Amino acid sequence: MKGKLNERKIAELKEKKDKGLNLVTLVSISELPEMEDTGSEHRYENLRMLVEAGIPAIACIRPMMPPFNTFEEVIGKIFSKLKEAGCKMAV
Repeated sequence: MKGKLNERKIAELKEKKDKGLNLVTLVSISELPEMEDTGSEHRYENLRMLVEAGIPAIACIRPMMPPFNTFEEVIGKIFSKLKEAGCKMAV
């Protein structure tokens, strides 16, 4: 998921989960602002909103493209922001 979620979409997902749908969401994180027009801050916010709603959310860290986003500082930034968002799972 790359777009920005809103409260209505979160409520829809939560309702489906509460009705028994085995729902898991994947949110793509890359920290490649030069290559992606969408940025990444809203993705961390999406994760935070999903986690707060009780919807399982996995950060999908990709693509990893040396030398652009494989530096220790960039990887550290990603995991720090994931922690702040409450995300506990990443692939």
